[in-house]
Amino acid sequence: MIGLILFGFCISSQMQAQAQIELMNPSFEKYGVNTNNNLEGWNTCIYGENSPPDIHALGDMKWSNATQPQGGSSYLGLVVRPDSTGENISQRLVQPILKDHFYSFQIHLAKPERYLSRVRIEGADNLSEGLSETTTNFAHAVKLQVWGFEGVCKAGALLAETDAIDHTEWKAYTINIQPTEDFYHLAFIPVFAQDRAYAGCVLMDECTPLFETDASFTYNYKKPNIDSLFLNYESNYNESSDEYLLRGSFVSYYPKGNKNNYWTYDFSNQGFYSKRLHENSSYRPRTTEYRYNEDNVLTDKVVFYEYIHHTAYYKDSKIASIKRYENGSLNGKQKLYWPSGNVMMEFEMSTEKKYQKRDTDNSLVFDFKHRVKHIYMAKEDGMKLEKFKIPKDSELGDLCITQGKELVMYNTRGSLMGKIQLNETSLNPNELLSILRR
Repeated sequence: MIGLILFGFCISSQMQAQAQIELMNPSFEKYGVNTNNNLEGWNTCIYGENSPPDIHALGDMKWSNATQPQGGSSYLGLVVRPDSTGENISQRLVQPILKDHFYSFQIHLAKPERYLSRVRIEGADNLSEGLSETTTNFAHAVKLQVWGFEGVCKAGALLAETDAIDHTEWKAYTINIQPTEDFYHLAFIPVFAQDRAYAGCVLMDECTPLFETDASFTYNYKKPNIDSLFLNYESNYNESSDEYLLRGSFVSYYPKGNKNNYWTYDFSNQGFYSKRLHENSSYRPRTTEYRYNEDNVLTDKVVFYEYIHHTAYYKDSKIASIKRYENGSLNGKQKLYWPSGNVMMEFEMSTEKKYQKRDTDNSLVFDFKHRVKHIYMAKEDGMKLEKFKIPKDSELGDLCITQGKELVMYNTRGSLMGKIQLNETSLNPNELLSILRR
């Protein structure tokens, strides 16, 4: 049965208790994965030499597309091509959708304003708007189909289909399905909205759980404040060695049985959670940790390798600072950035080592202090960096930028010295100097 599909924003009403099936990574967050066909929680089927679907993240948009996410830091784009091929994405559900049961869910959809990509075509595509033979604008409306799959890349039955998605603003589509057999896999496939092949695209973000209900169901759904990727899982899941291992507040995920490269999810911290990608190469192991706040926004990335690289982000996931550590100490040039991406400040550190005492095992105990020794700053966004004179008796030990665009200074003992609220384009050096002289 192909369900009726309506679009519009959520209708507020009293929601009765309903059974629901949670999707993994329902907001299509990239979480630092470099290859799009490894998007966490999702699978894709690639045919011929075509590429997998693209993930569009803040600071990493693809193909001249500038659409901002509906929620989180990234979203998915699915295309159809002039050669009649197209992209797709599917997920193995934590429990199946059942024969003759009625399910309802919502997903946010849009069409890009501009989406330029190279394609393999013979002859001209009359929707390419005068572009070159190899570059085509994919910003044309398509329909989105929802399928029940019998397995990864094994089509089962069409469950629902939208009208042509011909709007560039995000809209929430309500999708109702009633399968005629059981399915463990749910798939999304774009199709042409016209009777011929052309370049088209649909953007997808923010999918709700699947609610088992009836045709009278209306929405009062509120997205949880924490990532649901591994909050609902099967503890004994082990299909084709794609397994989850649980240890209290930690979940280890081995994609496709890869025991060398795997993820660890940590929900034990207050106010944030973290995900660590462990890469155990024969040369040197590396761990990359991604930290997210309760609204699923990336706040920090830390790479533990030969050196430690710490990247902090503004609220819109643009880079705020990059720092490098060696043996626990800041090493080399540290950089702070304007929201535009231009460098605001560079500074270097010195480490002071002072003898304290001998320990009980007769080993020497030292006290270490980190002190900022050189600062170069741009008073306005886009200006050349100039040397800033630090007062001789300054105890400045570090500088950082918060998500709320505050420049924060700490002394050599790690205590707060002061804060400066930044605007988008300028910084008053005298305000910084007055704090350092206190």
